[in-house]
Amino acid sequence: MKPFTAAVAGGITAVVISAICAALVAVFPIGFVKSYGGAVFHGMNISAIMMRPQFTVFSLLLGFIYAFITGFVIGGVFAWAYNWAEKNLKGKGR
Repeated sequence: MKPFTAAVAGGITAVVISAICAALVAVFPIGFVKSYGGAVFHGMNISAIMMRPQFTVFSLLLGFIYAFITGFVIGGVFAWAYNWAEKNLKGKGR
């Protein structure tokens, strides 16, 4: 597995998920967003920190950039770990 390719795929995946999340927050009522967010974060009560977001083009782009960087790092680390395990654990436990 090529680490750079996996890193780019991870970054793109994170941006797509972030865009879907932003669209859901923008479209659905705040009650649904709080309920969904609480479910995603293992039942935490996020109502104290949740408010209707004020989207700007800059905030969306910045969020997408952060999401890409995070996904890129995770994808790269995953590929590196996969390659390491494939090389060092061949035949063990299969």
